[in-house]
Amino acid sequence: MTTPAGRCAFGAAFIYFFLLLATCPLASLALGYEQIRAAEFTSQSSAIPPLTARWREVALPDQWSKDRRWEAGLEGWYRIRLADEQPNKLQAAYIQRVSTNVRAYFNEQYLGSGGRFDEPVARNMHRPLLFSLPTTGWRAEGNYLYLHLRVYPGYAHLAALRIGDRDAVLPAYERQHFIQVVLSQVFYTVVLITALFSALFFAFIERRASNLFFTLAAHGWSIYCLNLFIRDIPMPAKDWWTLIHANLEWTGVFFVLFVHRLVNVRRPWLEGLLIVAATAATVTYALTPLVELNATVRGFHLGLLCVVGYLSLWLLWLYARTRNPDALVVGACLVVVGLLGVNDFVRQAAPIDSPNWQTPFYLLQFGAPLMFVILASHITSRYVLARRRAVEAEARQALARQEERERILQDLHDDVGAKLLTLVYRTEGTESQSLARTALRDIREIVAGQTAQAASLNEVLPPLFADAAKRCAEAGVQWRESLGAVDDLRVSGEFAYQFGKILRELVSNTLRHASAGQVSVALDLQQDALVLSYADDGVGLAPDWEPGMGISGIRRRAQSLAGDVRMTTAAGLSYHVTFGRWGVPSP
Repeated sequence: MTTPAGRCAFGAAFIYFFLLLATCPLASLALGYEQIRAAEFTSQSSAIPPLTARWREVALPDQWSKDRRWEAGLEGWYRIRLADEQPNKLQAAYIQRVSTNVRAYFNEQYLGSGGRFDEPVARNMHRPLLFSLPTTGWRAEGNYLYLHLRVYPGYAHLAALRIGDRDAVLPAYERQHFIQVVLSQVFYTVVLITALFSALFFAFIERRASNLFFTLAAHGWSIYCLNLFIRDIPMPAKDWWTLIHANLEWTGVFFVLFVHRLVNVRRPWLEGLLIVAATAATVTYALTPLVELNATVRGFHLGLLCVVGYLSLWLLWLYARTRNPDALVVGACLVVVGLLGVNDFVRQAAPIDSPNWQTPFYLLQFGAPLMFVILASHITSRYVLARRRAVEAEARQALARQEERERILQDLHDDVGAKLLTLVYRTEGTESQSLARTALRDIREIVAGQTAQAASLNEVLPPLFADAAKRCAEAGVQWRESLGAVDDLRVSGEFAYQFGKILRELVSNTLRHASAGQVSVALDLQQDALVLSYADDGVGLAPDWEPGMGISGIRRRAQSLAGDVRMTTAAGLSYHVTFGRWGVPSP
């Protein structure tokens, strides 16, 4: 478990067991309140409690789908009998779950509501409600809590209530609100930040297809997270649920595409099948009536769980066969997500009066964001590790090249230089001796230039300019030089070498081809770049002139120092050589 992949896999398993422990229901209930399991119901849509209505007894939790009660109307009233005497302590009613909104009254006194009653109705199936009962208005007998329920077809229930001392009820409400609302908002923020980070990572750092699909999957899950805590939706409920659940199907598709590319596997037939399935789900959600949408969604989500199971088992098998760390990390995360998804699916599909349905916590909303964080961390560390290895490999190659260069230079100096020196002594007074001396000097310059250390320009320039002036004087060409405020600039050994070679080639071109009488050289610092201006008053360029090896070599040497060469023809020929990198590199 010392590798990043092992630590991520261990972290995924730890998160799963932590969530199970942190969100398990309390073993015992606090004293001071009563769990309400029975109420009276009437199908009325009045704005105030219907005191003269015909009431019938129902058990709580009450789900309207048993008798399709919404066909008689989308509103109804519940009545719960309270104590005949005013209690000693402030009372409160805690509603654990309701679909989709409720108004509360104590006798005929309005207590509050879960939000908007008009379309789109406020959604409270993922948030608890707490209504404090007033200390005044209690009757000697006949005290009632009235709950006015507003529902959608297919989405209608009222969970069991807890009524009693407010101090006893409040902790349960606060715990439920923290887990279902506050934590949902926190994890939404976490996954949104992860999605934005992955988008920036893809756009500016590593443009890989796996990173793109991971970004799309993370953004898709962040959209789904909104459904867990947004109460007042910005569109009709049917459109909202269609959007949210279709988005979840596409999130699964993007995640499969991400996984396949992360582990370098291509399965076009499977990916195409999943795209077709997600498209079919989107169209089906849009065409399905609201009353049937919940069951339809459940069927497609079961298929999504099967996809998660396939990925989990396949990735773990792939790791066992190839020891691919990416397969281990993603596979371990998906095992956790799959278990959490099964837990949530069982609770959602369970009957309303079963213990599974009564337990109010859905764990996938916490586990999936953490999975995206773990995977984003793994992708980032994977990239950093690859870059580190690339830098280390490049450093090793550079060191090897440097060692090989030094060996060649040493051989060049010791072997070829010695032979040229012998040739100088044997051909004294001949043209061959002059050629041998020139070759020997060039070898020494190459060796000295390749091994030169950093120095200031007032040390580098004098010998270079002196050699150029001497060559011009021997050819009868006048030499003029001008320097800006560059004497104290410190330059690298590479710059000194390349600069000397460029200056030598420029002088050679003038002496060979220009028929010039004067050469002017200036070196100045302009906008953080050194600029060499070289001009002669010769014949300039012929109409059919094409650059040869000399000019190409000058341009190549300038480009090695982040520079370039510009030529102009007026009275003669001018060169402007710019060096963007000339100083000693920072440590």
